[in-house]
Parts: sequence; C-alpha cells; structure tokens
Amino acid sequence: MKLLLSFLCLLLAIPFFATAQYKNDNKLFKTVYIEDLCRQLNANPDYLILDVRSKGEFEDTSTSINLNLGHLKNAKNIDIRELPARWKEITEYKDKPVFVYCSHSQRSRRASKLLSDSGFVNVININGGLTTFNIMQLAIDDCRQKLYESKTDYPIYSARDICNYNKGTTWIDIRDDSSYNGISKNEYLNPWGKIDHVIHIPFSSLESSLNKIPKDNFIIIIDQFGAESPKAAKLLKEKGFRNPGILMGGIEAVSTVEITTKGCKKDWWTPTRTYNLLNAEEFNELAKKNPNALILDVRTEDEFLNKAKEPFRNVGHVNNAINVPYASLSSKIGELEKDKNRPIIIYAFSSQPEIYNTAKALTDKGFSNVNILLGGVFNLRWRAANIKGKEHLKDWVVDVPVENL
Repeated sequence: MKLLLSFLCLLLAIPFFATAQYKNDNKLFKTVYIEDLCRQLNANPDYLILDVRSKGEFEDTSTSINLNLGHLKNAKNIDIRELPARWKEITEYKDKPVFVYCSHSQRSRRASKLLSDSGFVNVININGGLTTFNIMQLAIDDCRQKLYESKTDYPIYSARDICNYNKGTTWIDIRDDSSYNGISKNEYLNPWGKIDHVIHIPFSSLESSLNKIPKDNFIIIIDQFGAESPKAAKLLKEKGFRNPGILMGGIEAVSTVEITTKGCKKDWWTPTRTYNLLNAEEFNELAKKNPNALILDVRTEDEFLNKAKEPFRNVGHVNNAINVPYASLSSKIGELEKDKNRPIIIYAFSSQPEIYNTAKALTDKGFSNVNILLGGVFNLRWRAANIKGKEHLKDWVVDVPVENL
C-alpha cells in the first residue's frame, strides 16, 4: 500500500491522458512556465484561471492528503471529469485568456485541448501545475504571495530550497525505524538516506514523544513521500506547537528535486545504500560524461517495445538502453558480469519497485557503480515539457509512438 501511495500523484494523472501527452503544446493551445505566470497574467487582463482538479483537491479536503496543495486565488473549479458537461459555464471567456491548471499539468492539458476544440481561442496551460508552483515557491515568492492561498493549517516547504531552512529549524523524521535505517524488507523504502540533524520519531510514536520536540521552533516534518506528514502537522498544531510544517514529497523529494544550492546536500545528508539515486538532471550529466554507461530498462519486453496493453505505458525508451526485464534478471546477471565496474543506470516507466530491487541485486553481486533514474522515462519527458530550461531532457527519449507524443 505504501508503495502504491508513493507514486499516487503520477498515477492519478494517467487516467486523464488524452490521445497524446505533449504534442498539442503551443500548437492547439499555449503554455506558460511557472516563473512566467504572473507576467503573463499581467499582460493578459480580463483572464479566467480554471482549476480542473477535484473539488476535494481544490478545497484542501481530499482524502489523498498529499494532494491538498492549496489553489490559485479567484480560480474557478470545474473537475476535469465534469468539464465536458460544464464548459458552457465559462463561454463568456471564449475570446479571452483562460489559464488552466491542475496538480501536475496532465489533466490541465486534456482540459486545454477540450476547451480549444470547443472554440476557446486563447487557452494557456500552466506547466507543472500546483506541484511545481509549490516546489518553486522561494524563486517565485512575489508571484506566490499574490496568487496562492490554502485552507491547510500548515505550511508546505520545498526540498528545492532545503538548504535555506536549516538554521533555526527543527526537523522531525517520522518514518518507521526500518525505513529510516534502510533495513526494510521492502527495498523501495531503503535508499532515501537520512538528514543528519533530524529528530527521529516514528509517526506511530509521535503523540507519546512530544516532549522531545521544541514547542516554539519552526518545525519541518519529513515522512516517506508526503502522505503522513500532514497528519503529523495537524497533531502538533492541536497539541499547541506553533509552527509545524511539512516537506513536500517527503524524504524522496530530497533526491528527486534539484536542490538550489549545489553541493550543500552532501554536508547534511547521509545515504543508506551504496547505489545512487539520480534526478533527471543528474542522469543527464552522468550519461553525458560516461557515454559507455550501461542503461538498463527493466520493464517488460512489451512495454519496452511499445506493445503494452495499457496505451499510456507506451512511451518509448531511453536512447541506447537495453531491455532486461526484471523477471529475467536472475538469469541474466551472469551476462552482465563484464560490466561490473561500468556505470549502470537503471530505469522503468516511473518509480516501480523493480528498479530498486534490481539495484540491490546488482550491488549485492559486486557491481560498483549502480545508479537509478528516479521517475523513469515518464519523468524525463514530464520535466522536459513542464520545467523551464529542461527541454533538452526530451532528447534522451526515443521511439515514442505518435499517439503518445
């Protein structure tokens, strides 16, 4: 269950795919990066901001608590599932700017296409959605203060700016003991490391351990992937702690998000595995510096060849990758022995458990330079389409079917 929740945000977007992912960008509708959003709003007066998430997400009452990300002020909320029947509610904006967003900008792209097909002439998809809006919060501080509001009673902090939060802040890691120490039977929970200066209190013990936490300090709560920290923040708030907040995305975000202060992470973060976790840009740098790296795709052969029964899984593959399905790994390890000291980069569609199990199997066999591409091939394409300055990442992905471009 924990594993399924960990990439819930990604899976939540999948059912809302249209026939394509990004090919309509700046063709059928326009797009805007988060950094340019306020400037575009100022340049396009009399606009509508349309939030196509669920009502629960919009009101910060979703049962998927890690999707309660706030909303943009004065936005109109029409759930993407209701938009085909409700788009006429906004016909007065057919000739005016309509800025569309969701959590990750997958649903918003479908909505942007629907509106454009329905005669709206100035539709703008907000790239990256509220996830990126919150990740970039310090970089867009003026814009965020102008546009953002939330009904949650705790602040959300971004791992991107984690080095700016270290002074005068109490960090609490609420992962269970085995995950925190990297000894869980579930390998997926093990490699995320520790922040050196945290207070470790498992969530199950938090209420009975409040005396260990300074009551008036700013507090940032870290969990595995963002599902338990809001509950912990609510508990602390109820118990009289003044400033509890959460780290968006939990401990995974420390490795997944590009941290603004280069090199600061090594001063306070300790890995719990010998294999490496690479965000998309770290993968790009490693693969470019090591053209001889072995890039290992552990998806099924059908997924690798774009023959999966679920069309959204047919997204091509990383250039020069070889396919060794995880189910065949034990019989193939012998063939890989010659590559023991060669950089190996493992990936799948997104963050499936197979990549972590493969990394452990290889390091246990003595492979010395094992790396995981976090978020897999999906993340390379998503970042290329949604994060300003990351367009080059799309060149790593080849053989994408026309219907999923």
